Amino acid sequence: MSDFYRYPHMPHLVWLGVGLPRDDKVLSDAEAKALLSAPVVVEEKLDGANLGLSLCPDGALRAQNRGQYLVAPYTGQFSRLNAWLAQHGRTLTEGLEPNLMLFGEWCAARHTVAYTGLTDWFMLFDVYDRIELRFWSARRRDELAARLGLRVVARVFMGRATLAN
Repeated sequence: MSDFYRYPHMPHLVWLGVGLPRDDKVLSDAEAKALLSAPVVVEEKLDGANLGLSLCPDGALRAQNRGQYLVAPYTGQFSRLNAWLAQHGRTLTEGLEPNLMLFGEWCAARHTVAYTGLTDWFMLFDVYDRIELRFWSARRRDELAARLGLRVVARVFMGRATLAN
């Protein structure tokens, strides 16, 4: 279970920006229609740094950004991670299964949005199971987050949607 897993880029449902997107993927009309054919869960997209947390083969907790494992003591935009892990590390190490990877937004450093009202620096948005080779549902993720004392990103909408609403 030591293989690095890079969190995938999420495509836009539609492009609402000015001009063409950079390298971002935008769903085709058929892909958007397929996605919206069932109920959806829409959650807030935070402007932080992608942070993954998982267990090393020896059971120690490890952190990663989008491209590599991070080495403690953490610096730069992850400098507050040292204190955060001192607070949460034991619970995560004892409660996280070896096959699970937690992914969230690390919002301790300002990117384009200054967050002053978040309930934590790390906001969980996904759990990846390396045995099942898939991401968990929001409900299942939320149950794990509650057991581990983690905060999750805010839910904006849940139900059926169309591009018109």
